[in-house]
Order: sequence, then C-alpha cells, then structure tokens
Amino acid sequence: MSEKEATLKDISKKAIADTEKLATVQRFGLFSSPVPLGLGDNSYDNKPRPARNEQGKPITSPPNMKATAPQSGKIKSSYFSQLGFTTIGDKYIDPERKIRIQELEDNKKYASDDKKNFVPPSGYKELVGGVYPHQNDYEIPKGPNNHKGGDGRVKIGPKNVTTNPASKNLGHFPKHEKDEYNRYRQFERERIFKEQKMLKDKQPFKSTIYTTDNFSTDKQVFGETNLPKPTQVKEFKPNIMKHEAPFKPSNPTKSGETGCLSKYPQYKGDPLKPTQRIDFVKGKDPFKPNHLMEMVRPTPSISCFPHNLKRELNNRMF
Repeated sequence: MSEKEATLKDISKKAIADTEKLATVQRFGLFSSPVPLGLGDNSYDNKPRPARNEQGKPITSPPNMKATAPQSGKIKSSYFSQLGFTTIGDKYIDPERKIRIQELEDNKKYASDDKKNFVPPSGYKELVGGVYPHQNDYEIPKGPNNHKGGDGRVKIGPKNVTTNPASKNLGHFPKHEKDEYNRYRQFERERIFKEQKMLKDKQPFKSTIYTTDNFSTDKQVFGETNLPKPTQVKEFKPNIMKHEAPFKPSNPTKSGETGCLSKYPQYKGDPLKPTQRIDFVKGKDPFKPNHLMEMVRPTPSISCFPHNLKRELNNRMF
C-alpha cells in the first residue's frame, strides 16, 4: 500500500468524523449548509489510467498490419500475379481438330502438284419466271370502277365545282341603324288606317246573339220553393293603420312563467341537512403539527459542486 493511498484514507476518515459531529449538533437560522459527506469520495475521479514504463511513457502494443495504396488500372503491372492456363503442356488433343489439321496438310500437298483437285459443280439453278409468256385466262370487264381506256391510260373526269375567292365584306360587322321608340305604335296605326280604307262605309261584323242568360230559367230547373239562395258577398274592410299610435309588434316575445319552452316547473324545496358532531376516540389525542410555519430547504452552497469538491481534495493531498 503506497503512502499516497494511506494519506487519502486518513483524510476521508477525518472528513467523515467532522460531518458526523455537525449532524448531531442542533442548529437554527443557518444560512449556509455544512460540508457534505461527499468529501474524500474518489468515485468521480476513478478513471482507468494506462500503464507506464520506466521512462514515464504509456506502454503500447505492437503496431498493426500496414498496407500500401491499392493498385488500379488494366495493365499487367496492376495485377497481383500474371494470368496462366492449366492446359499449357497438356498432351490431350481434340479428335475433330486433329482431323481438320490433317485435311489442311493434304490440301497443301495437292496444291503444290500440277494436277488440280476435282471440284464439284455448283448446285441446282432455278429459273425466275416462266419459259413462255403469260396469257390471261379471261378478259377483265370494263365496268364503272374501271378508269382506264383502251390504251391503258387513266381517264380523267370533268372538273369539280369551283368557287370564287372569299369576299372581304362578309366578315365585317353591320353598321348601326336607328330604331325609333314608338315604332310599334306607328305600325299599329298604319294597320288600322288600312283596314278603315278597305271597309269604307261598311261596318264590322257584330253578332246579334249576345246575352249572359241560361237556356232555361231557375224556376224551370229548381221550382219555386228550391231556388238557390243568392251568395252574400262580404264587405271589404281595409285595415287602416294609425300612424300616430305607438308601434306594437305582431308577435312579441314571451316573458314570465309563459316565457319558457316547456311548462313552468313546480317548486321544490331545498332544506338544510342536519349536521352531527364527531367526537374523537377516547385514549387517542388528535393530531397536532409540531410547527405552524412552512419549512423551506436552504439553497446549497457553491462548495457542494462536484468539481469544487475534487479541487478541495487535490489541494489537501498536495
């Protein structure tokens, strides 16, 4: 156990003893809090530290595997190794290839001699078209759909309907013409004058049978006793408003007991509920608080901050 650890333990024991004494002392009206129990606690500063050698430098592991920059490109220098084939030095030969090689060697021998090899003629040739000219089986009838003449040329019919170029006056908006307000009355007046000239001294036709009576009288239909009563027409009495009288609305709003949407409810009493005193149980005193004021926790001091506590411990150590 080193001297440094021993001194730290002594300092922490003294700080704990001091705080226990302060906790037992009764204090009132304290404006600052005492030193907390966190003195001597190295839990915040318990960080793993690397091992060091005799020279004071941290001990490190051997360096890791290193690699150069990757090669890129399409030339042979960028490959890991040269390409090779497993068939190099193989004694196996394809039998078809062996036959082709033999045929080439034989052809070379024949080509060197004066005598040429037999060459077969070309394949069977077919004639395009017939040997004799074509003759039609029947003559093509010349109907309405045939527009060719005897010489084989197309007949051209008469020209189609032709029109003159469009006139420029058709597209213009017509000019405004005045129209008198009493034009209709003038036409009616002229019509009446023409009719009067045509009649001259003659009178217009008038019917001589002009009456509103029925074909038979009421007595002939109903008799003297069952005659219908004449309809009594009620006299029209205009509702003259009095302008000097005060205004009265036609349908005033309801008020009072009749102003509700439904019938007015009946009266319902609301009597007071009787209260009873609750006696405490004998042998047990009622609860009484030990103080009649609000207890407030005082604000902690700046010395209670973790970094201030660490600084104080380091000052005590050195």
